Amino acid sequence: MMRVLGGSRRQLRLAQASEFAAIGLLSGLTAAAAASILAGVIATQVFGLPWQADSGYWRR
Repeated sequence: MMRVLGGSRRQLRLAQASEFAAIGLLSGLTAAAAASILAGVIATQVFGLPWQADSGYWRR
């Protein structure tokens, strides 16, 4: 669509790179949250250990 409206190659590459960066960021955050939740479920349900979410790695 951008090409039809007169976008240059540089603009197209920048748009695609920013789109992939946003998708990568979103998938990374989703994976980290899912891993944290799964670790909590396994610790409490399978091993019977007390578990508390550690927010230390979220602040980095």
